[in-house]
Amino acid sequence: VRVQVKVPVKEAMKTPIM
Repeated sequence: VRVQVKVPVKEAMKTPIM
């Protein structure tokens, strides 16, 4: 599980965590 789960999908698209 990454921190991406905390942020919404829209936020994840804006700042992709590779």
